[in-house]
Amino acid sequence: MLKLAVLSDIHLGFGYGTERAEDAYGNFEQAIKLALKEEPQPQLILLCGDIFHDKIPRQEILGKAIEVFTKVNKSIKTRPQLLKRVKDGKEEVVKEFIPPIIGIWGTHERRHPGSTNPVQILEKAGLLYCLHAESILVECGYDRIGLHGLSGVPESYARDALKAWNPKAFTEGHNILLIHQNIKEVMPPVDFALEFADFPKEFVTFAGHIHNTSIHEHPISKKPIVVVGSTVSTQLQKVEAETQKGFYIVELGRERYEMKFVPIRTRPFFYETVDIKYKKPAEVLFEIDQKIGKTLKENAFVEGEKPIIRVKLEGTLADGFRPEDLNFGKVLADFGSKVILSLDKSKLTAADTVQSSKLLADIREKKLSVDEIGIEILSKNIGLNIDVEKLGTVFNLLAEGELEQAERTIEGRFEPKSTLLVRPEPITQPEIQTESEPVQVTEPVAVPLAATQPKAEEEKPPEIAKPQTLAQSETVVSAAPRSEAAPEKPRPTVPDPEQVRYAESGLSMLAKSDKSKSKPAATLAPKPAAKEVLTQGGKVPASSAESGLSMLARSDKKPAPAPAKPAAPAPTPAQLLKKKKGDDDIIVAKKSTFDLKKFLNKEY
Repeated sequence: MLKLAVLSDIHLGFGYGTERAEDAYGNFEQAIKLALKEEPQPQLILLCGDIFHDKIPRQEILGKAIEVFTKVNKSIKTRPQLLKRVKDGKEEVVKEFIPPIIGIWGTHERRHPGSTNPVQILEKAGLLYCLHAESILVECGYDRIGLHGLSGVPESYARDALKAWNPKAFTEGHNILLIHQNIKEVMPPVDFALEFADFPKEFVTFAGHIHNTSIHEHPISKKPIVVVGSTVSTQLQKVEAETQKGFYIVELGRERYEMKFVPIRTRPFFYETVDIKYKKPAEVLFEIDQKIGKTLKENAFVEGEKPIIRVKLEGTLADGFRPEDLNFGKVLADFGSKVILSLDKSKLTAADTVQSSKLLADIREKKLSVDEIGIEILSKNIGLNIDVEKLGTVFNLLAEGELEQAERTIEGRFEPKSTLLVRPEPITQPEIQTESEPVQVTEPVAVPLAATQPKAEEEKPPEIAKPQTLAQSETVVSAAPRSEAAPEKPRPTVPDPEQVRYAESGLSMLAKSDKSKSKPAATLAPKPAAKEVLTQGGKVPASSAESGLSMLARSDKKPAPAPAKPAAPAPTPAQLLKKKKGDDDIIVAKKSTFDLKKFLNKEY
């Protein structure tokens, strides 16, 4: 009969520099001593990964591990002999003695290809035999056993790696698989995990990586699948407080096998939960104090041994408070000498954080536009019962800097006309008073686009006075002087007054920025509506007049050039667009290239 001791997740080096620095070493040595006291003594010790806590352990940790493994090797009386080795699909017949400790590395030790990890260092020192995508046939006395090991690999590649490796069972004796990966049926949902059906059906499987122990069956062969568990509490999960730490003793006969779990004594660990329920920080701290005090009172401890108490805070704090308002200084001062306290605030939230998280989730689900996001945020924070249509108007006014009109809209004293309900009326050409000298305007002038654009050589574009806004009565006249005898062209009907409102903000700012350069007309023109505007830079959409022309008005601080002679012909838009040396740059608003979907997907 062959006897084995199976351990996993020893995590040597865990807690270095803290009160728990000796926990991993003490628990491992305790498990080895209990295993070697078995009668008969185990011939092999199998390790299922995460022997070390770090992939590059400190020299002090590595040195102490070498010391412990040396003692274990000297304590085991038998010496196993390697008979066969299968690596990369090639079988090799060998006869050599190997250490009685055989193991794989885990996710904590794994390094990039070509690098040596700490488990391989122990192998080079002759203290263990390391398996990775390798199968060996080992003889111990008169018994033989096939051992197959796949060290920890990235979880997304685990299934493919296991299939590509595809270990084959030896016909001599039992076959055991050592693995260190996520398992779907045992642990909480994760992105990638192996399933019981992925394991070879001919093998008894021992799995590391999961820190609580359990025994299962292969869905086809009913062979045992044993989750070994860890010898030290590192993750401080609730299940670790409810299950014991230890290892397995396995006895393999010719036709049968038996296994038992051997618990070890570890530092006491308690897991408590505090439900916040919109409590204030003072109330939360008082409840934590009560929980810890009750745990210490109801349990007995070895003198000098400090238990671990993990307190998980769940829920939402009272309005106006945030997690950082919780000061645990007094709790730590009161119990720091009695317990090792761990506080988990990962599930603790503030009321405003919950609202913000819900808004972000809605934004991702609905895939809203930038304007819709602004309106959504405004609706969450304004705190008023305003219908969506009016809220959209308020948002647009705020975006344009029209704070007074936005305030009036909220109070119900200003209702802009809806573009869907108002039919624009034809606009007649207003009369413009002229003086003895023609008026020359140096700023761009807004001229509605006619249904059919007149040719430049036949006639000049008709002039129009600047639209009148609710806030001011300034007007802008045509840049080209006009003779009183010139026949007036009938003005076309121009739709969409909402677009004019956007253009108006830019043009009105232009007029206000340089009143000393132009002479205002005496007659006010009715408010026109146009989808496009003709400026000195040419024909542009009304929506760009707000950004482009207003920026021009703010940036043009140079003295106005001398007035053009009346006899000079008016320049065409193409001539105005042509940039000359010394002229100011005309700033044109560009369409934003920001992509919200890419931003939410963190592609920026």
